[in-house]
Amino acid sequence: MPPFISIIIPVYNVEKYICDCFESVIHQTDIDFEVIIVDDGSTDHCPEICDDYATRDSRFSVIHQKNAGVSAARNAGIKSAKGDYIMFIDPDDYIASSLISYYRSAVDKSPSSNTLICIGHKKVFSSSETKDIKLTEKEIVCTPQSALLQMLQKKSFGFVWNSLYHRNTITENHIRFNEHLHMWEDRDFNLRYFKHIREVCLIPYSLYYYRIISQSASSVIKDIPAHIESIKVCHNEMQHFLDDKNIERIETDSTMTALRRCVYNIYSKRNAKHYSIEQKRACLTLYLDMLSKSNGYTTIHNANNKWLDCLHRVVWATRCRPIIEAFLSMNNKLI
Repeated sequence: MPPFISIIIPVYNVEKYICDCFESVIHQTDIDFEVIIVDDGSTDHCPEICDDYATRDSRFSVIHQKNAGVSAARNAGIKSAKGDYIMFIDPDDYIASSLISYYRSAVDKSPSSNTLICIGHKKVFSSSETKDIKLTEKEIVCTPQSALLQMLQKKSFGFVWNSLYHRNTITENHIRFNEHLHMWEDRDFNLRYFKHIREVCLIPYSLYYYRIISQSASSVIKDIPAHIESIKVCHNEMQHFLDDKNIERIETDSTMTALRRCVYNIYSKRNAKHYSIEQKRACLTLYLDMLSKSNGYTTIHNANNKWLDCLHRVVWATRCRPIIEAFLSMNNKLI
């Protein structure tokens, strides 16, 4: 008989946290699961740690592969999964001991393969403080479009570790992670999954612990054009979904934040020389275009003021002198 859940954990160079992750799985009150660890070419001690857990617990299995990215690792896990349901855990995070039990309880109430089950999460900071991100105050079942809007408001839609997926829905509809995306592969996966379900069950408990590892907001993005392309792909996928459901198009905070980081990086003194004028123009143009559509700003309709309007937006959103200088010169050339 197949296990209730296949837990897929992609692993890459996280030896500092991985045991916490595995131990939280082992201590589940519901033990009907399998764990598929996909070691994505780790160069630290993760391969040995993974093999050790697989030796000690028959529910654990390990796939070792050359480094191909988190999407390829998760896809390898999906291919090997045998459970009725699939859940994902990031290797630097951990879960509450009751998570699978709550999932089973929700499945018993809504056993259809057309139902997605979602939970809240707790952000865990380096100080050990936590912030509770609840999806709802009480358990509700709603349409995918309603769930999408609610999860976007809670900034919880762009993850796969807070949901329980029906394996047959994934396999029968050939839903996989896009291995060409450099970011937002979770959001892309969720949007395509949402197209094949009828309802979403939101659970009012935060049972996933999402570890926040400090990173500067201005940290270097290695391949900005690839990041921008990923943003465009996911943004367009989102808008197509909303159009199909006759929902007004929206620009999300996460989209604007991601674009702002790209703009900041591509015009920083450290990175500017590595990118062509065309790449800079594409990045800034997309950002300004998104800003002009954002519900969070007042649009000035006077065509003569359109550049001034956008400049105000850029100043407010980025507070970044290189961006402002680039913007001022954009009618002629980019600096």
